Amino acid sequence: PDILILVDYVEFNFRLGKIAKLLNIPVLFYVSPQIWAWGPKRISRIETSVDKIASIFPFEPELYKSTTINVNYVGNPLTEILPSSLSIEQAREKLKIPTNRKVIGILPGSRISELKKHLPILKKTIINLYKTDIKLIFLVAGVSNHSVKDLLSSWVDNLSQNGMNVKVIYNNTYQIIAASNVVAVASGTATLETALIGSPMVVFYKTSSFSFFILKKIVKVKYISLVNILLKRKTVTELIQKNANPRALTDSLINLLNSQKQQNNQLRDFEEIKEILGKKSASQSVANIVLDMMN
Repeated sequence: PDILILVDYVEFNFRLGKIAKLLNIPVLFYVSPQIWAWGPKRISRIETSVDKIASIFPFEPELYKSTTINVNYVGNPLTEILPSSLSIEQAREKLKIPTNRKVIGILPGSRISELKKHLPILKKTIINLYKTDIKLIFLVAGVSNHSVKDLLSSWVDNLSQNGMNVKVIYNNTYQIIAASNVVAVASGTATLETALIGSPMVVFYKTSSFSFFILKKIVKVKYISLVNILLKRKTVTELIQKNANPRALTDSLINLLNSQKQQNNQLRDFEEIKEILGKKSASQSVANIVLDMMN
């Protein structure tokens, strides 16, 4: 090939990139390995595997200044993918949700391992919230995967049988976010999606005790959500591991739902995130880099 473009699958792609470089094939890594989270130990491996990195976060090029790797911030693809304008009224109309009811969005994660950890917490949280307001509507984002559907269908059936208005909607996460007054979001890309769409949120995450022990040893960031990482300060509540429990999540969601000030503060900070990310077209920028590397 004239060029090798690597995306994700870091360990496998490092090996592939190293071979390509030995064969004098230019190597572009699209989306930087998260050295800001994992620390600088990976940099030496990146240098032997990659010629250029197209990064999607503006703070990343600075992290590579002491290396020989050419890193360009190309813009964040979410700014292109997300709907340019999606109002709460439009989203609720499409999802057939009443405009006069309070809605809590639930983004539990997409991997089975995440769901098995998160769904029991979310079930108790929904029950707690329902006790405070029986008119609440809960919209749960799901992916069309047989294993995920099986897990979510039995979970939601149990809640619905007890009178709670819980709807699982598949492959329509952006509409769910836009239709919600507040959102409970499992940490990941979904936190940034929620911020860019403009819905107040509480972030949570729980993993196995062993995984958390290992992560504490190697992860170097102060925050877990991309929102707080980009802003370099805490604007959204993060409930991690033992703090990701039904009582804490219930209290955080109620506080946010009932506080226009908290909601407005988050929405103001989300506008700052849009400014930080800028308006570059990631797809066009990467295409330009590829053409330059091939010439």
